[in-house]
Order: sequence, then C-alpha cells, then structure tokens
Amino acid sequence: MRTELIDDCGLADKNAILTMRVLASYFRRPYITKPAIGGFVHDFGQLPKKDLNWHIIDVRDNEGLLISDEIIQLNPLNNPVEFIVGSNNRSMLTTWLSCTLRDSLNHIFIKAAFNLEELNIILETKIPSEKDDGRFSIDKLFLLSKEEILNLWGENRELEVKRSGGVDLKNCWWTRSTNGILAYCVYGDDMFDKRKNVTFYEVDATTREVGVRLSMWIKLY
Repeated sequence: MRTELIDDCGLADKNAILTMRVLASYFRRPYITKPAIGGFVHDFGQLPKKDLNWHIIDVRDNEGLLISDEIIQLNPLNNPVEFIVGSNNRSMLTTWLSCTLRDSLNHIFIKAAFNLEELNIILETKIPSEKDDGRFSIDKLFLLSKEEILNLWGENRELEVKRSGGVDLKNCWWTRSTNGILAYCVYGDDMFDKRKNVTFYEVDATTREVGVRLSMWIKLY
C-alpha cells in the first residue's frame, strides 16, 4: 500500500493498516514455481526494502537447496573489528567454522529476515570442515563451498583460480572455502553460464567489498 494512502488515513485506520502489515509479514508464505532443480522460490524472507527470492539448485526427496537470486549484502567473511575485541575463539586464519559472517548470519540476520513460519521450513545443515579434521558446524544459513559449486555447475568446464586484481568485487560473492587469510569468491552469475569457465578469485577475507549470496536447505512440501 502506498505511503501517501496511509498518510491520508486517520490515526485508528493507520494503526489498523500497520497491524495488517505486521500480520501479513508474520504469515507470509513462499511461492514455489516448481519444487525441482531450476525452480524458483518467491518472497521467502524479507529485508526492509525488498523480498528475498531464490533459485532451487539441488533436490533430495522433499528438500531443496536454495541460493539467493542476487547478492543480499556486502560484508567481510571475517570482520577485523571483532578481532580487535579479542574473542577467544577467533583466528586470523579464516575458516567457515570461525568466521564472523557465519555467526552474524545464523544469529542476527536469520531472525531479522525470516518469520517464525519460514524459520520452521529452513532445515539445519551439517557443514563439514574443509580440512578433513572431523570438525563441523550445524547451520541454517551458509555459503556454498568451491567443491559444491564445481559439483553443481562444473561438469565439462575448465576451472580457474585467480587473484582478484581487475575484477569488480562488488559483483562477486563469497564461497565458504578459504586458504589461510584468503577466501574464494565467484563473479556474478558466471556459474549459470556453461559457456564460461568456473573462475574463483582469491580475496582477503576481511574485505568489505565482496557480496553475500546465501544458501539453505528447505522443506519444499
């Protein structure tokens, strides 16, 4: 509803409209074009100025793996400010298990972007350490790894790993794969275009210029 229409209402009507908006958000349900690879999930999650939409990129039984259809925010994988604070469980050698982005996505962002009904649809996912050390995390929101991207889109395509010089980082998005203080990101929608190589760019994990495209497993029906 347009703001000018609300402004023309009396106080009681304004309160009623705002209440309806809150209730609509609380009971918001996603619209799934088809519960299969290549399908699309509309209006699942909400930021202050936009609804969140998702590609379905993998399916198992009645569960679907999603990736956001665009970059949701620009954020470092590891926030250097939090290192200054001196948290005991942090290391400048970035991993998904220790990075600050994982914490903020699964404790702050998730509560702000999804209502209770949506949270019940999002599944907990076991994310193994890429160091094969037996460690893992349990997360609802996560980033895809290099290996997952290659399994999903890498068939019959060449793999390249480059330093980030010359690429527009604001059109790149993080993977959860790291190499010491560096992390790997992907440019735009290149992984969907089979005519292009799969290229990963090495970037300092503390840079604020790289975007976040979230992934999650959800119950499709």
